[in-house]
Amino acid sequence: MRRVAGMDDRLQMLVYLALATALVAPLMEPGYYLTLDMQFGPNSFSNSQFGDFYGFAPSSYGAYFPLKMALSAISELVSVELAEKLLIFSIFLLCGLSMHLALPRELGASRLYGGMLYMINPFVFIRFLAGHWSLLLSYSLWPIALAWFMEFLDRPNDMRILAKVALATSAAAVSSHGVIMLLAAYAVVFSFRAFRLGKAAELLKPSLILALTVLALNSYWIIPTALLFGQTYNPAPAAAYLQDFSPTDRSLSVEAAVLSMHGFWRGGFFQTKDILPEWPILFIAIVLLSAAGALYLFRIKRYLAVSLIVIFLAAFLLALGRSSPVSWVFTAMGNAVPVHMLFRDSQKFVGLLCLAYSFLGAYGVHSIRSLFPRISPVFLIASLLIVIAFDYSIFGFQGQVGITNYPEDWYRAERIIQSDPVNSSILALPPYLYGTYPWLNSVQKTLGTPASQFFSKPVITSSAVVTANVYGDTRDSWGNYLSYLFKKRQYVNDTASILAPLNVRYILIFKQYDIYDNYLWLFQRRGGVRDIELVYEGESAYLFRNNLAGGSIYASEDPGLEGFWSLVDSGAAGLIWQDGAFEKMHPFKYLIGPSNSTYIVLPNPDGSYFEYNGQSASDWHGIGSVFINTGPGFIINRLYYATLALFALSWSLALILLCGHSLRHAAAAALFGAAIFFLAGEGILYPVHLGALLIMTASAGLIVFNFEDLRGTINRFNKLK
Repeated sequence: MRRVAGMDDRLQMLVYLALATALVAPLMEPGYYLTLDMQFGPNSFSNSQFGDFYGFAPSSYGAYFPLKMALSAISELVSVELAEKLLIFSIFLLCGLSMHLALPRELGASRLYGGMLYMINPFVFIRFLAGHWSLLLSYSLWPIALAWFMEFLDRPNDMRILAKVALATSAAAVSSHGVIMLLAAYAVVFSFRAFRLGKAAELLKPSLILALTVLALNSYWIIPTALLFGQTYNPAPAAAYLQDFSPTDRSLSVEAAVLSMHGFWRGGFFQTKDILPEWPILFIAIVLLSAAGALYLFRIKRYLAVSLIVIFLAAFLLALGRSSPVSWVFTAMGNAVPVHMLFRDSQKFVGLLCLAYSFLGAYGVHSIRSLFPRISPVFLIASLLIVIAFDYSIFGFQGQVGITNYPEDWYRAERIIQSDPVNSSILALPPYLYGTYPWLNSVQKTLGTPASQFFSKPVITSSAVVTANVYGDTRDSWGNYLSYLFKKRQYVNDTASILAPLNVRYILIFKQYDIYDNYLWLFQRRGGVRDIELVYEGESAYLFRNNLAGGSIYASEDPGLEGFWSLVDSGAAGLIWQDGAFEKMHPFKYLIGPSNSTYIVLPNPDGSYFEYNGQSASDWHGIGSVFINTGPGFIINRLYYATLALFALSWSLALILLCGHSLRHAAAAALFGAAIFFLAGEGILYPVHLGALLIMTASAGLIVFNFEDLRGTINRFNKLK
């Protein structure tokens, strides 16, 4: 019987493998999957993409730079295109496997229903179409993390279980939205489990240890984000996010849309419900199976049934957004803590509805199969067909999105930029965070700026979300400077010197926008523009070069006491290009040579954590950081070293959790963390190297962690032989 059960388990795993393969099959042509919030390109994993790791930007959307490091290492072996597709495949596969493994083995093949529903549903489909890969990756880990958390509540003093929960929760933190929802689910389960057992006091201490462990594992992104948040973001009122990002549907009420796992805030996408009139029948069947599962689970594990129902109801109310009867809670919380600035759209909470539907539905299928054993196989197949039919559009995506190849003139522009040895930036115009790209192989042509993923040098564009009621929620000093420049464009004759403080050497102007010629005035006139040169014109873009921009550090006789408007009005007078030996040694460290100038200017709008020979930076016209010249010496980013220290600490702690918490293991992990800190702090190890080490240490750690289980499997295999 054990052998048959084992074969059944392996066959069931193959179902998810086959489904994930079928889902990704339309994406296997050469090119990139590009959609609203998913942009990949040839330089997705260059050093300029790791601003959160190097302490230049907060990681407010989650702990994803370790995953980017791993993908960077993988892209050294395969193309970025293939790495992206492997990521998408893994997310789909994990959705099914995680739910399947989270359900008890006693449910048998009924687990297929839960796994398939969690993998194939309108929420997953719409988030995939919108490109929310980090949220979906976090969502894919919720079931197994929650199952391990429940196991932890049963055996709170088992360190192996604590390690599993801590590591799974930290992996789910790849999306800050996702881990917050997972923690909310933990809180509900904890409350009812502690009440049921009457052991709240006994569970409190181990739960506190777990919480501190998770916090320590995630300190490397939480603490820098907290330090940089106020300098980077300027959240709009919570009511503005509720107004613009609440769920909507052109054919359903908000309540019906949310209940049926639809209701994405952005319209224009097509799902099965839009082309299959009978879809409500399928949804009613899903609801009835979940209800049957709730009744069955209530009899055998009451606290879990109640927990899932409470999670479902709370998620439903939260997902309704401005239509929710408790929307006033959002407004009150949002004005105190910018939770809605982080979440933006409330429909994300529908993911918890999917969790409840899938978990309870598997129990429902099992209970009915147990009552009617004669029709058990037929009923199981019928239930699986209901899942597939309810969201069959996810197979092939209803032709809404496909693989995109970047325009040929982008590649030609990149060859020019890449061959230039000057360490500089690219200004992309118009400076929209989201733009329309006619060459995008998708029904919807809106895409988050892909230029930063495509080109090999840092791209400057807007970072602000602009909607009907949210007029930008970031402190964008460079954006304000550029906006003022463009407003004054008819009076500006020295564009090159005005852009040089931002280290803008190349200017890309995209032709797909009707207003692109407004920007041409700054760079191309009948009499020419001094120090600005048109180096390439393609079908979709112009590429200009600013011959004044010569490096990432400038000397100045101007202390920068006035606002950025004075630079535009005065033509950025006072800057000296290439005065002295300035060298960018690493993304976080600059060598400053001898110079006769009074000040050293770093093109960074906020230098709070930069230091030059022991002195902190001051503001320079609101767009740069300035130091009194005490050279020679080094400019360093102190926040990078803090981030790196926390990252090394987190890495060491993860290894201790995986390999054991003995003194010997702790000492070895500490030495490893110290080596990482030293080598990365000296610029010897870059993200690609750290990614390779992450993959190797995680693989080795998992083997050690599961050694006993692996040895048991080998022994059973030998007996079978």
